[in-house]
Amino acid sequence: MKSKLVLYLVIIYTNLITLSANPEDEGNSNNFKSRLNMYGVDLNFKYTADFYNNVSEGVETGSKFINQIHFGTDLSLDRIFNINPAILHASFIGVKGNQPNDLVGSTQGVSNIETNNLFKLYDLWIDFQLNDHFSILAGLFDVNSEFDTKYNSGLFINPSHGIGAEFGLTGINGPSIYPNTSFGIRTNFTFGHKNYIKLGIFDAVPGTEEDPYKTYIDLKFNDGLLLVSEFGYDCYDDFEFENINDQCMNFAVGIWYFTNKHNEVIGTNKHHGNFGFYSFLESRLFLLNQESYLSGFIRTGLADNDVNQIDLFFSGGLVLNNYFFDEDQLGLTFASSRYSRKHFNSQSILNENPALYETNIELTYLVNITDFASIQPDIQYFINPSHKSSLKNSLCVGLRTIISF
Repeated sequence: MKSKLVLYLVIIYTNLITLSANPEDEGNSNNFKSRLNMYGVDLNFKYTADFYNNVSEGVETGSKFINQIHFGTDLSLDRIFNINPAILHASFIGVKGNQPNDLVGSTQGVSNIETNNLFKLYDLWIDFQLNDHFSILAGLFDVNSEFDTKYNSGLFINPSHGIGAEFGLTGINGPSIYPNTSFGIRTNFTFGHKNYIKLGIFDAVPGTEEDPYKTYIDLKFNDGLLLVSEFGYDCYDDFEFENINDQCMNFAVGIWYFTNKHNEVIGTNKHHGNFGFYSFLESRLFLLNQESYLSGFIRTGLADNDVNQIDLFFSGGLVLNNYFFDEDQLGLTFASSRYSRKHFNSQSILNENPALYETNIELTYLVNITDFASIQPDIQYFINPSHKSSLKNSLCVGLRTIISF
């Protein structure tokens, strides 16, 4: 009964958006979505499907298919109630299929949509823009939507190009990231020329310790806190790349700290707190012609080696934009994670033949085939998957299909 209800809701939601996106209705005042936008209501829908074939080595060769729906609504409260600028956002995710990483065995993963089969409330938050320089957001939301967020790395499918592996693999149930979010509060203060400081406070344990996939809001923060702070410079939002001399460079430095206790890597002792920091730099490097340009990014992060299996992570990549077709992207990147010395030693004692580093290399190309659909061929090569020298390097080839309204 529950699955049928979910299916009906998705069908109704999709039909409403499809009607609003009909090209024949474009520019028509009766357009459903346009009329909703006039009243401060924005509906959005995204369907993502990944098919991957592990061509060689890893855990085993073979194919996996996984797909995800993500739909939500934004309400512009200032337009509805005539108050200071504020947005109320809610979205749901549904995932069905098999995880490509089961074939590879990578610590970092293969696809940024892979998880257990589920349907759940993903985020629910309200964002108040109190003045030109200060905003506050509160509710269920992904840490990576506000912190450690990079424009260029968003092209890539490997999960490590969202939030870094040294941060994403921490915590009892992980930090508040896909697919499990927790309650949090974020403040953002902008000053000077594109400078900003963000502060975040989150429930340290998304869901519950027994069921991490459960949507659970703990306003008392009984499980401890995750504290995050980021200082940076962001020029991308309104940047116009018009000639070879134009420059746009973003950078950020962030720190994070869990207040709750964690098991140490070796032994049964409890370690109070868990910390780390990260930094990244990205830039539009140079203009190739009137429309196309090359951009790039680098990122590094460190984490407490007493409690985390990964204590160092670094990545970097290049993205060629608008070169073959309008709004297409061709990207090449790498991501490398390092076992903490204590975790490496513990795995050696267990005769697991650990490798100190696991490295992923990804080549991908995203191109629009219609106004609402795109495809993304993807090739990933894994060196020492799962940080095991006994597990041979893996070559994984995939295709992502995206439909969005």
